[in-house]
Amino acid sequence: MLTNFWYGIEFSKEITSKPRQLLALNQKLVAYRKADGKPVLMQDICPRCSASLTLGKVEGDNIVCIKD
Repeated sequence: MLTNFWYGIEFSKEITSKPRQLLALNQKLVAYRKADGKPVLMQDICPRCSASLTLGKVEGDNIVCIKD
């Protein structure tokens, strides 16, 4: 993936407080909205247990792994 570039990968209205997996340039990403409505996009992998964050839940501004 080319860093420091913008990629249109989903419509804003489709991003909610429920984690959603997106695929961009062969990279699995998770998108969700924080409590204040700001969108977040990050790699879809828990750094602690390597599970998919898409299976987790959003608590406030954070995404929580399903194994927590």
